[in-house]
Amino acid sequence: MALHIKHIADMPITEQSGANKRMKVTKSNFEALSGVSFYHLWLEKQSARTPHWHANADELGYCLT
Repeated sequence: MALHIKHIADMPITEQSGANKRMKVTKSNFEALSGVSFYHLWLEKQSARTPHWHANADELGYCLT
């Protein structure tokens, strides 16, 4: 069994708009992922995420603070 360790702090920011920023993690930058990806999203207070949808995928989101 292979052990994959990657710290999120080492991942590059892929998009930034003002103070809001997003990091995308996929198989292309984290080899252990297969058929799944994730985003780390930082939003400033009183801001909103752009509405969007996926025709062929589900999405789960949660707020840490």
